[in-house]
Amino acid sequence: MFYLVISIPAILLLLVLALGCYMLGRNRGRAEAAAPQQFAPPAPPK
Repeated sequence: MFYLVISIPAILLLLVLALGCYMLGRNRGRAEAAAPQQFAPPAPPK
């Protein structure tokens, strides 16, 4: 049988990195959603 040995510190590091990226992405997404979107004025008809 093959056993894959992964150290507990490595698992904790990956969890912390994943949680940090998740929180950073969520905050950035909320900031973009809350910011007023810049729309160009409509083009005059020809």
